[in-house]
Amino acid sequence: MRDRLKSGLLPVLLLSGALLALGCGGGDDDPEAVCGNGVIEAGEQCDGADLNEQTCVTKGFDAGTLSCTATCQFDTSGCTDAPADCGNGVIDAGEQCDGANLNEQTCESQGF
Repeated sequence: MRDRLKSGLLPVLLLSGALLALGCGGGDDDPEAVCGNGVIEAGEQCDGADLNEQTCVTKGFDAGTLSCTATCQFDTSGCTDAPADCGNGVIDAGEQCDGANLNEQTCESQGF
């Protein structure tokens, strides 16, 4: 009986030792990113209040507040662009005319 126990135990011990030596001991050398832990990890643009030194300006906006979504991606909805420069002669977004540029409108086309 003792020989059977030894012969059955030895392979189990050898296999366990080999698995541990090969890194199959349950550890994870490359854990998945955890959004919300305050640490920017692989695949995350930001995490909580850590915006990775980014601002609305570095993201191409003129002003505003950059934030981080629950999925650790940038939220630029609080970022703004400066209003169009009225008086530059160019009809920018939000303008119907600019200076002498009346956008092909006349007094008559406006009902006067």
